[in-house]
Amino acid sequence: MSRNGRLDVGLQHRVGRIERQIATQHRHLGPLCDQIRSALERGDRGSAHDALHGYEQAIRAHFALEDEMFFPALHGLHPEHGAELEALSAEHDALRAGVRDLADRTGLTDLSALARALDAFQCALRQHEAREEELVTAVRRASATPQPGS
Repeated sequence: MSRNGRLDVGLQHRVGRIERQIATQHRHLGPLCDQIRSALERGDRGSAHDALHGYEQAIRAHFALEDEMFFPALHGLHPEHGAELEALSAEHDALRAGVRDLADRTGLTDLSALARALDAFQCALRQHEAREEELVTAVRRASATPQPGS
């Protein structure tokens, strides 16, 4: 096996390991969001504030894993998707700002407005995650296709 082939296999293993970490993080984000919603429904501003800050930290850790490890590994396997990976990373910046805004607003806005803003954020996050999954699916398909000269 060529040196490049060994690198590709190593990157594929890294991608698989990171994908499992990302799936674990996704499972963790749902209950955090449920805690926020529950606090908002109860009118408990302090608990909403604390839950939003925990959620913000989890989102930041999730995006850091993607930006610092997952996307570079995908780029190493399929550099032709570089522009798409950069666009997803740029979306992370906007989403980080969005969750920061939510956390900052817990003391400044009525809780029903904050719940609506959380819903809008969750919608944007789901759309982003769908784009990520589309790209990962495309990369998997490309990885499964025999390359010329293989």
